[in-house]
Amino acid sequence: MGLKVAFIAPEAAPFSKTGGLADVAGSLPKALKRLGADVALFVPFHRETAESNLKFETTGIDITVPLWRRRIKAEVLSYTGGEVPVYFIKRDELFDRSFLYGTPEGDYYDNLERFAFFSRAVLEALKEGGSFVPIRGFEFLVDTLRVSAGARVTWVNCEAVSADPHTVTSDNGVWNSPLVAVGASFTRTFDVRGTFPYHCTPHPHMRAVVIVQ
Repeated sequence: MGLKVAFIAPEAAPFSKTGGLADVAGSLPKALKRLGADVALFVPFHRETAESNLKFETTGIDITVPLWRRRIKAEVLSYTGGEVPVYFIKRDELFDRSFLYGTPEGDYYDNLERFAFFSRAVLEALKEGGSFVPIRGFEFLVDTLRVSAGARVTWVNCEAVSADPHTVTSDNGVWNSPLVAVGASFTRTFDVRGTFPYHCTPHPHMRAVVIVQ
């Protein structure tokens, strides 16, 4: 199985940037993927990100993050227009701000809480979401997904708004999702080792495989 890497950064180009960290976070995951790693990038959903011209999708995953005596809810968004999937932790109370870390007068007073929350939120998202397969351009964007037994796999329809829905249907009929509309998702847990090819019933040229090891 290829090395699985969750690359976690407080900023990443082209989504948010104050300096060189964003350039590294935007480019290193791509280089790791070219070396054969299975990489996903996690970044806060800053106001700068929301105001960009990029298209973000919901994953259908909402998480609750324990932070000291509080339990804080957040939403997980995705961007699949690049070489690696990018996931965003959206909590407007903490990240919908004019600057990433502070105003010209000084750092935000709650930066410790903000980025402790972000770090824990990524861990919760990884536990909740398992592996993701974006669907875009009438393709399963991960054509061969390798996971361990017991893993959860979530397919997310990231097509344009006017696109037809898809299904996730095993070739041997073991499972068949309902129609997955744009912005919706379907999740399945793979408890048994083996090779599981699947397709989209309305668009049978769409084919991929899950390999459970």
